[in-house]
Amino acid sequence: MSLALAQTPDENAVAVLVMSIEAEREALRRALEGCQTKPKPRRVHALRVATRRLQSALELASVVGAKPDSRLRRQLGELLPMLSPLRDSHVARQTVEGLAANTPGLDGLRELFSKRERRLERRVVTRLSAFDVPELERGVSALTSQLLELFASDANRPALAAALRGALAERHLEVERRRRRANAERPKSLHRLRLTLKSYRYALDALAAVLPREGQQASQVLAQLQDQLGGAHDAHWLAETAHSWAKKRHKLRSLAETLQQSSDAAQRAGAEAAAQARLVWPLARATATPESLR
Repeated sequence: MSLALAQTPDENAVAVLVMSIEAEREALRRALEGCQTKPKPRRVHALRVATRRLQSALELASVVGAKPDSRLRRQLGELLPMLSPLRDSHVARQTVEGLAANTPGLDGLRELFSKRERRLERRVVTRLSAFDVPELERGVSALTSQLLELFASDANRPALAAALRGALAERHLEVERRRRRANAERPKSLHRLRLTLKSYRYALDALAAVLPREGQQASQVLAQLQDQLGGAHDAHWLAETAHSWAKKRHKLRSLAETLQQSSDAAQRAGAEAAAQARLVWPLARATATPESLR
């Protein structure tokens, strides 16, 4: 792709966004091919990440007036709900397999997760085999064409760059709002914070080439907190699932209680990490505060 870049790095934000979208499209295509053959844990994870990254980049495109068509939004919107149950099952099984071999009820829980995983893998392979990759390619190409048309006018570039900075500011503020609401007694509040962190982090990554080094530093802090909250979410989901199965399988009750204690500890650790996190506004040298860009 040949782009006539502006002399001011900040004004190249849309060009950088186009390149990020193209890179994420290719990452998603490769991940789709892998999961269509065999949805192994790493492949499912790669496809979920590529989907979220592309969604985040498309949201940035909408900010500057390039609207992804409804078919593209629908395709991406269907991937995560399709993959999430399998991803949760993968993580839960790996956690269970790491428990002490003499743990009461372990064999039964492991078998239940293995059966669930096999069923979900078959379902994912069937649904992904029908995924229309050419339609996805056409949708992304149409969007990048819109972006390039906007970028072609020198007069547009300062306003487009300002709009993208504003979008980052909105994400920064939303993370801070959710961070203040995070509570160990409400696991969903930690999960919502984690999803917001992802959106912000992937937006920073999409524009990394035109952000100061603080942008990369902020992304790293977000990733660390995201991992901490991811552990809390996984522990909560595993405990909830074990409790559900234990209602009909009494041998699992003791193990379900143990997993609940682990989940409670993970929620407390996640809430503490959220409270202590210091998320620096990465554009402080360019703008006073994110509030000024709202």
